[in-house]
This record gives sequence, structure tokens and C-alpha cells, in this order.
Amino acid sequence: MRLWARIDFAGCDAGTRPARVLHQIAMTYGEPLGAGAVIRWPLTQPELATLSGAAEPTVHKALRRLRETGVISTGYRSITVEDLALLRGVAFADP
Repeated sequence: MRLWARIDFAGCDAGTRPARVLHQIAMTYGEPLGAGAVIRWPLTQPELATLSGAAEPTVHKALRRLRETGVISTGYRSITVEDLALLRGVAFADP
């Protein structure tokens, strides 16, 4: 099942790809919350790794970095994007 159009991964590293996937999901399916959005899908880290074409340890590091910088917070079966503009900056910054 195709959930959205293919995300452009050209010119970005494996650590950036999960941010692009999260940005696309938040923009398409997220519930608005202040400057951010809540993703209420039960999205697992292995699923995020598959969607982003990255290894699971890479996704773990990317999510940790996003949490430490306050871009996202994670909870049971949900990911909250605290600030969509910050996530966009991480996901689409020039290399």
C-alpha cells in the first residue's frame, strides 16, 4: 500500500532520511498542535528504518538527536513534532 509519494532522498545522508519521513508523515497525517503536530500512528523504529532506507541503529541515533535538540518527543505509540519548522530545517538543510 502506498501511503504517499516517494520522498526525495537524493543528496542527504542516512541520518537525515528519518527526519524527512517524519516531516512528510507529520505534514500529511499529523494532528496540528501549536507549532508542531502529533503523529498518532503506531510507527515502530524498524518501520521508520524501512521507510527511510536506513539501518535501525542509524534511525535510533537520528531519533535520539531529534529528541535531544527538542525537535520531537516520543511516547507510547506516538511521536510529537514540537516544531515543524525545526524539523523541516533538519530534514531539508543544505549538506
